[in-house]
Amino acid sequence: MVYRITNSALVLSSLILLGYVSFQAWTALFMKPVSDREGEPPLIFANRPQAQTDVYQLQQILDAQLFGAPERVKPAIVQTLVPKTRLSLKLHGMVGSSDPLLARALISVGNKIPRSFGIGEKIPNTDASIHGVEKSRVLLDRKGNVESLGLDRKELSDEFLTQG
Repeated sequence: MVYRITNSALVLSSLILLGYVSFQAWTALFMKPVSDREGEPPLIFANRPQAQTDVYQLQQILDAQLFGAPERVKPAIVQTLVPKTRLSLKLHGMVGSSDPLLARALISVGNKIPRSFGIGEKIPNTDASIHGVEKSRVLLDRKGNVESLGLDRKELSDEFLTQG
């Protein structure tokens, strides 16, 4: 009985090996990748006439709101005549940028050492935060009201005259 099991196992493994070799030969001869076939058209439908429904207009895609309705942002309030702040702050300098997140203002509170503040940062010991940085002033947000903190032009001109 042991002889029959071993003989059956040998026949079964030979059949499995023969099947594997036959499958590999079949795929090597007849199942070439698309790029290896010479003279045959590719398997894509390049010659298919373009259906009118395949062409989408940009406005149709936007109107579909595929990712939901856009959030409506309130337009920024533009104030040209902004009142000067009454806070005990001094503007020493600023760096403007086309990217508002990079704009900085160098401000001192009282007689303390000046610190750098970015838009949205709260100024310590006050109820103000930086609202915006312009050419010659910084806009402060105090409880929803916008106030300005400007450079002291007299002090500026005196500094440049004494340094030159």
